[in-house]
Amino acid sequence: MTTFLTRLPHLRLSLCVAVLVAVFAAAQNSGAKIDTDQDGLPDKQEKYWGTDPTVPDLPAVIYTFPERDATSRAKPGYDPALDPKELAVTHIAEDRYLWRVTFAADVNPDDCILHLYLDSDGNQATGRQSGGLVNGTDQMISFSGSAPRIQVYPPDGSAPTLATPPYHYVDGKYLYLLTDLAAPAQPGLETATMYILCHGSNTPDGKPSPMSTNSDGKRFAVGPIAQRPGAKIIRLTDREDLEGFDRSYGIDMIRDQLFGNHGVVFAGYDQLSLDGFEVDMFTQAHFGHLKSLRHLARAATAAPKGRFHPGFLIFDRNDGSRFAMAIQGDVKGFAPINVNNNRYWVYWLRDAIDFQGGESVEVIACGASRHPVAGIVFFPQPPPRRDLPYNIHHLTSFCPPETTGDITVSWITEMPSPTRLEYGLGQEMTSTVEDERLNTVHCAVLTGLNPDREYTARAVGTKPDGTTYATAAITFRPRATPPPPAAAAAERLPITVRNPHPFAVSGHPVTNGFPFPQGAIAHSKQVRLLNKSQEIPAQIKTTAWWPDGSIKWILVSFLTGDIAAEGSAEYTLEYGGSVSRQPDGAPLASLVNGLPVVANAARITFSPAGELITPQQQPCQLNIRLPVVGQLNQPKTAVFSLEDNGPIRAVIKAIRQFTTPDGEPAFLLETRYTVWKNSPAVNVQQTFIVQGQQTHALLEEMVLSIPAANPAAAWTAATEKGENAPITAEGLHQHFDHEYRAAGQTVQGRLIGAAMAGGQLVSLRQFWQNYPKAFRVDKGALQLALCPDFEAGLYDAFPFEKEGHHLYFYLLNGVYKFRAGMAKTDDILLAWGIPAEAADRLARLHQRPLLAVAPPAWYCDSKVFYPLAMRNTEKFKYYEETIDRKIAAYAAAREKQRDYGLMNFGDWYGERGANWGNSEYDTQSGLLLQFVRSGNEDAFFLADDMEKHNRDVDTVHWSRPNERLSPGAVLVHQMGHVGGYYTESVPGTLGIPRAGASVSHSWNEGHFYHYFLTGDVRSRDTALAIADYYIQTDLRLPYHFVSCRNPGWHLIINASTLAATGNPYYLNASRVIIDRALELQDKTPFPVPEFQREEGRRTHQLGGWSRMMVPGHCLCEPRHRGNANFMVAVLLAGMKYYHDVTNDPKVKASIIAGAKYMIEECYSEEVGGFRYTSCPNMRFTRGTHPLMVEGIARAYLWTRDPLLKKPLTDALLQSPGGGNYGKSFSNYYRVAPRVLYDLAETGITWNDPPQMPQNALFKPPAWMTGKAAKGQIMLEAEAFTGQGEGACQTRTDRMGISKAIVTYWEADIGHWLEWTFELPKAGAYQILFRYATSHKETIRKVEINGQTPSTAAASLPFARTGSYGFAATDWRFLPLPDDAGKPLVATLPAGKNTIRMTNLNGGLALDFILLKPEP
Repeated sequence: MTTFLTRLPHLRLSLCVAVLVAVFAAAQNSGAKIDTDQDGLPDKQEKYWGTDPTVPDLPAVIYTFPERDATSRAKPGYDPALDPKELAVTHIAEDRYLWRVTFAADVNPDDCILHLYLDSDGNQATGRQSGGLVNGTDQMISFSGSAPRIQVYPPDGSAPTLATPPYHYVDGKYLYLLTDLAAPAQPGLETATMYILCHGSNTPDGKPSPMSTNSDGKRFAVGPIAQRPGAKIIRLTDREDLEGFDRSYGIDMIRDQLFGNHGVVFAGYDQLSLDGFEVDMFTQAHFGHLKSLRHLARAATAAPKGRFHPGFLIFDRNDGSRFAMAIQGDVKGFAPINVNNNRYWVYWLRDAIDFQGGESVEVIACGASRHPVAGIVFFPQPPPRRDLPYNIHHLTSFCPPETTGDITVSWITEMPSPTRLEYGLGQEMTSTVEDERLNTVHCAVLTGLNPDREYTARAVGTKPDGTTYATAAITFRPRATPPPPAAAAAERLPITVRNPHPFAVSGHPVTNGFPFPQGAIAHSKQVRLLNKSQEIPAQIKTTAWWPDGSIKWILVSFLTGDIAAEGSAEYTLEYGGSVSRQPDGAPLASLVNGLPVVANAARITFSPAGELITPQQQPCQLNIRLPVVGQLNQPKTAVFSLEDNGPIRAVIKAIRQFTTPDGEPAFLLETRYTVWKNSPAVNVQQTFIVQGQQTHALLEEMVLSIPAANPAAAWTAATEKGENAPITAEGLHQHFDHEYRAAGQTVQGRLIGAAMAGGQLVSLRQFWQNYPKAFRVDKGALQLALCPDFEAGLYDAFPFEKEGHHLYFYLLNGVYKFRAGMAKTDDILLAWGIPAEAADRLARLHQRPLLAVAPPAWYCDSKVFYPLAMRNTEKFKYYEETIDRKIAAYAAAREKQRDYGLMNFGDWYGERGANWGNSEYDTQSGLLLQFVRSGNEDAFFLADDMEKHNRDVDTVHWSRPNERLSPGAVLVHQMGHVGGYYTESVPGTLGIPRAGASVSHSWNEGHFYHYFLTGDVRSRDTALAIADYYIQTDLRLPYHFVSCRNPGWHLIINASTLAATGNPYYLNASRVIIDRALELQDKTPFPVPEFQREEGRRTHQLGGWSRMMVPGHCLCEPRHRGNANFMVAVLLAGMKYYHDVTNDPKVKASIIAGAKYMIEECYSEEVGGFRYTSCPNMRFTRGTHPLMVEGIARAYLWTRDPLLKKPLTDALLQSPGGGNYGKSFSNYYRVAPRVLYDLAETGITWNDPPQMPQNALFKPPAWMTGKAAKGQIMLEAEAFTGQGEGACQTRTDRMGISKAIVTYWEADIGHWLEWTFELPKAGAYQILFRYATSHKETIRKVEINGQTPSTAAASLPFARTGSYGFAATDWRFLPLPDDAGKPLVATLPAGKNTIRMTNLNGGLALDFILLKPEP
């Protein structure tokens, strides 16, 4: 054992495993008390630790905790074993320190969580930057459940890494931790400070331990600590270099070695004998693996007979794993798993060993991680070696169309590397652009180049050892390639402006975008706007180009002619090679000395601070007040720019910074002022972005003060009912969506947000929908309260389980609570000098703007939305009728749930019972696709609402330095949209109190569509930020994935961004993902474990991305291999989008193979549907939705393979459509129009409603047939004769049903259904309900003829059956019980009778009610 602990030049150590085990066991046994140096640490413990048992290690006290008084100790939850008394430390050698914490009672290691936050350099500006007392932590020493660890924070505050874990020892009330402290720890820790936190584990119900202690809420000095001379003893866990091993990587090579004919013997993780390891039941890795539970954990197997190079298989994620390998107790090699390329590796001993068979071969965990070893391997010959690929690929240049002198260059490094671009004129590459980031996808933007000269460039990467590698040089000219000539001389596109208002409109501004097919026009000057064949002034701007440089999208702004009330006007866009537009007039705005100047529009000016100056030369001032801090400082200067500027419309952007009195950033204001030709109005789009040093900021009020043009004029506000409410100093306060306060009284009603006085208009769009909002008059100005002050307690009384967490989570304690990084945009219209009637009409046009719309065929045939099916009632009659109903139902569901409020409006609530959806599955994209394919403007405005919420609230727009969630991060569905309001979920739900961001729940297609259709630049900027964020975070390391939806959604994000910008940076990002997806796909048949094999299905997995499945995907033990089929479906969809751009044949073949894998592993022809995952114990569900078959539909289009047709005709066409609202709406209708296109191309139509096959219908049991059936009465659930307090759905898509069912009967407590029936004569009946539910606590009240027939009937529980009838086995009969719990026999009179069921809790699917006659 001495040699094991001694510093040696190599690792040919003699290690007797039996001795090692004995020492470890003895070290943990406090009864082994031989203590030579009398320092309280047994000799065997010190030998195990690597300290000298002959030299006393006596920690000196450096901190004494404040004594708890008797009252504190008497409180419930006090635990003396969690009450630390003092902290002591001593130096051992070099960077090794021994810490001792003394508790008031004997320590229970399994219930003690201790954190020592060590600022080892005494500099709070370095290390962890999370604020508070832990700020500046360089090393976090933790002890939790007998599992100590050290996290080391880099100086820049980025994510920590794991160091060699501390060794620990518990002796009664003493807890010892032996640590090796990494830099920047200074000798003696002279300047170090520390903060301590100690508490117990969570209680059994998941709540935090009531016992918590810290170092008196302060940090304390640690050093100086006396230093000992000499070197520390090197333990096996201290070794860091590769010794005795070779290694290689690559999943294809490893599969070939393991499953090919190479004589390799593989003992998988589940075949090893374990000591200190256990099987990781929660891994999603390609190979199952173990995890270590302690230092020096061992996994062993018996060697086969023969000459082999023994080794092991592991995934390298640079997590601190290190292994030794021992043969019969002798350590033969050491391997740190530190390449960090996110790939599977095999390690093998260089020297082959002649085994007689049966020798013990074991791997020993020596590092700081869980050591996820997947198995021990015996190689007859060493596998092929493969060096790390320091290569650069796809060096590409791109000059945006209609630009000169600017160029973007992008390239890929296979390994993350700092890189630089060297470039110059001719062959002289004397200029450089440095990119110090570690990433795999790189980009440089070069500006101000000479467009008439040729440049040469190459990319150069730097390896970790400082050497460089480079690409071959490319040449380019910084000039866009000229587009091809327009495809036609002159063509015409009709566009329609519909006026939905009950008054005529004339001269009103309209701005909308229109796409063009590739090659249609070369330049926006080849487009003009006609009204009755006469050209009218229009401002036309290009917003996107096709890859060949032709125009893809234009934005058109113009002033309408006369449009009758509830009428429409037709215009024409004429375009083509022979078309030329009349010269544009002078632009409306300019910048003079940095300040905007406006002409031929509203008579406004601007102050240097960014304030709008009214025509009366008075500033509109925004005032922001915080609790405690008070009023924020007004900005002294603003940064102005012209975002759009032409003869019809100009958009002036101002950026302003509001700070606290001590100068800290608090709110960033981004304001866009839009003016129109000859209009007295200005639109103010004001966006505030929350800042601050804490995760959430508190706000008291935010008020925009708008000076009155006529201070003597009386202000009034319009209501939804058409009335005018006076605005006084007391104000009008819309505190809830359905009521406001006026003159101290509560009024049931809604303010539309229009305030008028003496020819002046102030309109806030969607005023009541974004409550709280208020108007008041003060000091000669209208005060528009965007976030009005409100009294404490106004929103606090609502129950947490109901409206509290749903609607009012950010409005508690009398203040607003916003997460730092979120934004909110208010849309304000100001106008002066207009008559009252005109002001009212302008306000209503502001609430519901006019749209210029092209025919659906134009949008769809342009292919800017990818292949998209136009609305077609001849081919898709059933689908079109269904989506029409769903759009109407969507708006109704929002109103029913009252999904309103400043932070809520636009989003949908109810994901997993308590979460806001955060537009999961890109709701606005699905709605906008329905708008363009049908012309349904209601779909557009629903999408507009969601877009403005999702891009502002659910997306991060600002962050502190080195914060993980930086701009572009999209927050996943959670309670309160942004999380952090609660620490626990709503009982009975799967609500998520706080969650982060993931590419698996991020989308940007809808953002881009909204931008192109409206010109709203915030939508475009958000879409770009999302794409850039996930490239920086997810491609920072060599790319890897376990969940197929991650690469799938990431490919879709990149595809939409590439389509919007043409920038090859996003194509290169997709190339990285695609390469990994192709690499990980099962190309070599992967054997299905024996326990997982199913009759009639494959014995090998092929074509998919098989992995270990976790709870939720598989609850079996041992876990099954496979995948969640919807995740594979998302990947296939993303690959399809990539193929649409590249036509890569390997990707096409991969999609086809993946589609077949989904069907062969997870589809049932008998049921006509998929199961959720590959787990054999998952049930198949009839029907499917478009998301599941997007890749399958494309594969069928390519191949016409009958296997691929089945899920389309027998499952998709048998689904009733998406949900009315929420996730089930979004995931269906975001994808459906694209799947419809592929169906149409293959001749598949969708005209008939779903039909349940005869073999899937209800089969009556014996007791319901023959003589037993005489006199039975079956009340079909869907034949209810009355309904109140809610609306359920009738469905025919469930298995094993009679005809149809009623379901979606849980949203409203008190929602009742009633069945009326006639009896020819009186009789006695049992009453049975055939039902299904997955809810754990479904309760209904049952009344017969207006009376509850038993006590149980007043609150009848329906036990969980599985699901809501998606499988035939879900259905159960429940007899109505009497007070004794036996089936009740009800005597019913002749004539009319009723049965009423009222929802008291939970969901229920009801097939029928059976009245069974009793003698």
